[in-house]
Amino acid sequence: NGFSGLQIGIVLALVPLCKFVFTSKWTNLFGASPMPHLFAASSVLLANIALYFLVLFPTFFTAAIIVLVFSALRVGLLPAVDHCSMEFFTKSGIEYGKMRMFGSIGFIASTVVMGKIVDIWGVDSIVIAASVLGCISAVPLFFLQLGDGFGKNGSKKGSEAFPAFFYFILVAVIFYFASFKFFGSFFNIKINEAGYSQFHAGAIWGFGILCEVFVMFYAGSIFKKYKAVNVLILSMFLGAIRLFVVAFSANLVILYAINLLHGFAFGAYHLSVLRLIQQKLPEKIRLKAQSRYSEMSFGLGAIIGSVMSGIIYDIAGVNAIFTIGGLLALSSSIIVFIGGKKLATSK
Repeated sequence: NGFSGLQIGIVLALVPLCKFVFTSKWTNLFGASPMPHLFAASSVLLANIALYFLVLFPTFFTAAIIVLVFSALRVGLLPAVDHCSMEFFTKSGIEYGKMRMFGSIGFIASTVVMGKIVDIWGVDSIVIAASVLGCISAVPLFFLQLGDGFGKNGSKKGSEAFPAFFYFILVAVIFYFASFKFFGSFFNIKINEAGYSQFHAGAIWGFGILCEVFVMFYAGSIFKKYKAVNVLILSMFLGAIRLFVVAFSANLVILYAINLLHGFAFGAYHLSVLRLIQQKLPEKIRLKAQSRYSEMSFGLGAIIGSVMSGIIYDIAGVNAIFTIGGLLALSSSIIVFIGGKKLATSK
């Protein structure tokens, strides 16, 4: 629609900005609502109806407002559903990873299908399709398994402070997700500058997501053998290795191979944080902790990563982005290691 690069950047920045500003407010309302199922479903439904208006009003100003409304209405959905899923895992024994992997499978399928839809019907069709699918996704929210911290007096619960180790986790995920944003924003540019087609970029991403599904399927076995904090440290370290290799290699085979680490760099990383919240925090503050994690990683970390990576690219080029991203990811693993010492000495 003729947007400038700056305008595109502003619109896209509204998504993590909303996550940083509004996630806790959304989850507080969700937890305190007398009808949390209805609150979640109606929020998602309204958000995806709003998304449709991008087709009708495609100017920069209206697009910014629509994306802001869309993001604010559904901003707490991920931590809320993750929280409910982990509570369900505790009661049922069904591993969270085996539930979460269907989201990864859906991501792969939707990427392929949406690409075909755009080829046939144009770019507006992807907005319409996303709006329709989003509205359909509101239906399962009526069947969420909710814990005791929801409903009539839920707003009074969750005032307890976090233990010291969790603040180390929050700082670490800011660094780590900033590095993850470096990778996500500029990997396709790396592929292009290396002289390869975007087909390879898509294929490399696809193989990485498949590895994520594999790790999530076997997550139960992994966490039975290893502590969640150690898996988190390893996942962040492997994320750093991936960034360093991408920075210093343009070999297509190596780029394919190294992105197989995505299974740990995102899949095991995310599962480890949720596992630590579930195992080490009281039930009444777990939803609050999920919200903070989402705010710091998908919100603040993504904002910092977007801004920093753009500045670094203009100054030093794409390889410098991955090098500095690797240093950020490595730093995050060290922070978790130090926080793990706090965890080991706490009650």
